Amino acid sequence: MNIKNILFLGDSHGNTTFVLKAIDAALHNKCEVIVQLGDFGIWDHTDAGIRFLDTVDDALEDAEISLYFCEGNHENFNSLLKLPVSTDGFRRVRKNILHAPRGHIWNWSGITFMAMGGAHSIDGPEGIWQQARGPLPVRHVMDDPVDLGSWWPEETITATQATEAKQAAHHYREQTGEIDVLIAHDCPLGVNIPGISGYPAGNRNRRLLAEVCDAANPKYIFCGHYHRRWRDKYNNARVEILAADINDSDQALAISINQLKKWPED
Repeated sequence: MNIKNILFLGDSHGNTTFVLKAIDAALHNKCEVIVQLGDFGIWDHTDAGIRFLDTVDDALEDAEISLYFCEGNHENFNSLLKLPVSTDGFRRVRKNILHAPRGHIWNWSGITFMAMGGAHSIDGPEGIWQQARGPLPVRHVMDDPVDLGSWWPEETITATQATEAKQAAHHYREQTGEIDVLIAHDCPLGVNIPGISGYPAGNRNRRLLAEVCDAANPKYIFCGHYHRRWRDKYNNARVEILAADINDSDQALAISINQLKKWPED
């Protein structure tokens, strides 16, 4: 797959307008693909969720762009994990919308990517919001009411998944070459995000993600989840956290393949 530029995109939460604007931004920046960093909007148990996927897929088809995403915590895992993994390692949600499963490693134009989606919901079991407030009320998302308190246990990284991903990373680096970019929904433990205080359930996921990052040793780590823009370092990697659709700006970052080939400057 010949790619020169990529648009990385933060949480979209099934927001059609947000993703359509991102497609326009990808065209403006001559990006061949969009890489979305979780909480994409796999809510196809609702009519609005189906409309979201169909509308976005049609727009991607017209733009001749593909969108790849790692899963967040607010996805319908019952639906997503039923889809078969193709021979290329991706799940095809729609013709132009593809899911990168946890631990999947692939190469675009000489750059190696690894996906490690998932995070802990603050409104799920052990979540700080639910402990403080009880279940969240129904809120309007994707044009229809959706209960954001809905929860799937598959949202978080398991110890087995982390072990398998670490083994895959070690094997790839021993047999093939370096892993350049790791895409995730959560951010590895060890990165301090202003205004974010950790809690045990969230930190368990961040710790497992950090173990995978240690094994992969990427140049770049791209994350979402925290609904704010932040840049930091983890070991030798540049960490780029992108904001979400609810923010006014900084939800997307266009970057060239040539830039991803280099270690980021401080």
